[in-house]
Amino acid sequence: MNPKHSLLKLLRDSAPGGIHWALRGGEVGLAAWLESASVKDVDLWVHSEEIKAFARALSPRAVSIISLESDPRWLRHVVLVMTAQFGGQLVDITFGDLKVGGALTCRESLITTRQGPDGPVLAGVAAVSDLLLRKLLRGKAPDRARIAEARAHWLAAPGETREAWLSDLELTFGKRLTQDVRAILNGRVITRQCRLAFVLAAARASLRHSGLPLMVRRRRRMVMGRRRRILLKRPVAPVLFQVSGVQGDQVTSLLEEVLQGLGVATQHLAGRPDANRLDSLRSVGRCIKAGLYGHALIVTGDGTGIAAARAPFTILTWPFGRVIRILTPGPATAATPRPPGTIRPADHHADTLGWPMTRADITENYYLAAHRWYIDDMAAARQLTAADSTVVDPATSEALNPEV
Repeated sequence: MNPKHSLLKLLRDSAPGGIHWALRGGEVGLAAWLESASVKDVDLWVHSEEIKAFARALSPRAVSIISLESDPRWLRHVVLVMTAQFGGQLVDITFGDLKVGGALTCRESLITTRQGPDGPVLAGVAAVSDLLLRKLLRGKAPDRARIAEARAHWLAAPGETREAWLSDLELTFGKRLTQDVRAILNGRVITRQCRLAFVLAAARASLRHSGLPLMVRRRRRMVMGRRRRILLKRPVAPVLFQVSGVQGDQVTSLLEEVLQGLGVATQHLAGRPDANRLDSLRSVGRCIKAGLYGHALIVTGDGTGIAAARAPFTILTWPFGRVIRILTPGPATAATPRPPGTIRPADHHADTLGWPMTRADITENYYLAAHRWYIDDMAAARQLTAADSTVVDPATSEALNPEV
């Protein structure tokens, strides 16, 4: 079975009875996710009082929780990276109110669901918020199919629910933008000026409802200020792959192939202990570029050269940069035809893997390194994991047992 279809089946089978949850993105979004050949996140919504039971049921089949944002002043969500059986896909679970940043787009009490062919889906004004308003507030233009689906949900929603939702929008964004939403649902064409107005409204609402201190604290989402659009649909930390051993060239080729397939740009640095000033300047320039755009750097060479090349990366990308150490074994012999290889993220637990490494090994470790700093409450993250699962503390680099 296709890994994505297997993941949808897992979601349906793992959800405890009576849990209120739904797939996000509508029919259009789900179809695009299924057709994509890359690793992209599937978006869910779960009721805030049931997120613990839902996440605990799912976590045994996941590699780890790699993101948790639990402050109620902002969009609350948790992200899990799944095992190789499910293609290393990301499951992004929003719980509670629907928001864009700190701007409320649909309160939890107005969210309704209906059964779809692949599981429960959002319905009514919640679907309108998800399909239309979320796109506009992010500065994107929804395509015709998405707008048509949103209008169908709008017409099917009860009149009192629609009015309650519009009243909430007016309190959050003001009367003029609420009138624009109603006009778009009635057929008005979305212009570039209209999209700009929605983006500015989202920024004002987030600042007003969440406050400047929270927005500043969330600087970890910015990667050093510049967002690069990649297939993962979010900024990622710059990651340095430190490759050493006699099979370094083979590993480097595999890394470049896998990461480029994910939409992650890679750069190669040859660590040389006798590097001259020009080589050092080039290394600094590539580290700056990696920090700005969330690139992956691959450094090869001997131990001294790697350490010299890693120094500017550590300085220029702190606290965003992550280091993954890959030590390749010597050539295979008759006695040890498959010697072990080790991937060792500097801020994560060490994994001993079979040699040669697989695409799933690289993908999973890359996600753990690139996304782990999203966790804002380690105690809450432990509460969302099953008894036999783990979550990693960014401060101590140790796997913590969940609280049961």
